[in-house]
Amino acid sequence: MSDKREEILERLADGESLASICRSKGMPDRRTVQRWQEAEPEWDAAVTRARDDGFQLLADQALRDAADCEDASKGRLLFDARRWYLGKLSNAFSDKTKHEHSGPDGGAIRHDAKIDVAGLSEEQLRALASIKLDDDNG
Repeated sequence: MSDKREEILERLADGESLASICRSKGMPDRRTVQRWQEAEPEWDAAVTRARDDGFQLLADQALRDAADCEDASKGRLLFDARRWYLGKLSNAFSDKTKHEHSGPDGGAIRHDAKIDVAGLSEEQLRALASIKLDDDNG
């Protein structure tokens, strides 16, 4: 692996962004690094590992900085900003669940229920008949 590639991995693992690294003198541009990733699965995996290490380092630093901050509101703001940033960059730090639920072809989930009305009283049948289903649920 070239010295430049090694440096990119080291700097990513130190929490520096690829954009920042690629703006440095003598480094390839960001799009070149991305083309390497697309063409070389091993390189792509190494970049992903280095980024994950960098994200963990930034998260640890955010906790330390917030704990060391003498102004509690400033510390909270600093921590929240870094937490938000890391959540945007990495699923490991995201507050959102990444699972989406949908029906066939990405449509709404349809719930079909069958009710045996044979044993229901007149009152129960009237109550059942009064239930309004919205158009989305049938």
